[in-house]
Amino acid sequence: MHLKMNTMASESIAISALVSLPLNLVISALVVAYWRGLWYLMDANLFPENKELSAWLSLVIGFGISVLVFLTYHLLRPDQRKQSLKRSPIQWRAIETAFLHMAAAGSVFAWRGSWLLMDFYFFPNDATLSSWGGLLLGAGGLTLLSCFRNTVAPPMISAYDGDPAEVISYPPLPSALSVFFKGPKSSSTSDVRAKRCSGGPGEGE
Repeated sequence: MHLKMNTMASESIAISALVSLPLNLVISALVVAYWRGLWYLMDANLFPENKELSAWLSLVIGFGISVLVFLTYHLLRPDQRKQSLKRSPIQWRAIETAFLHMAAAGSVFAWRGSWLLMDFYFFPNDATLSSWGGLLLGAGGLTLLSCFRNTVAPPMISAYDGDPAEVISYPPLPSALSVFFKGPKSSSTSDVRAKRCSGGPGEGE
């Protein structure tokens, strides 16, 4: 019995790997294509003659979109969505798509602004110090905040679209900050989570 179960588990892992690993590589390439395309469009059209101003505007726009995503999130709570989906499923699918596209664009804007501003202000005349300083600052800060998983992206993990109110969440304070502020600790879920992660479609339900 145990041998049969082990065999079935091995077959399931093998089938999943045959689907998931190539799919994750494809998703990774498509994510890079999206980020690269939007990033280069900003380089070409967002005050290309003034990179420093372009960086600041990119950061402000990114954070502004983040605020909109946060506010919109509360309109897409799972209980409200289930009720509205019965009345107007097409409308809700359109809202879902717009929500995720807005969140994705905001991420690229914010990343570009932060990246370029570090080029301008974080030891701009010493590439070695800027590189090592950024790496140690980022790794150390994220580790202390228990947020290092936010650095992981395809092809390591892949998230599949669904209800935005479930795919994107705003958990309580991370455990590191809950020591200083009263409030519930964050669960083990990440800021951006998916019902199906690092597996083929339909897994992880």
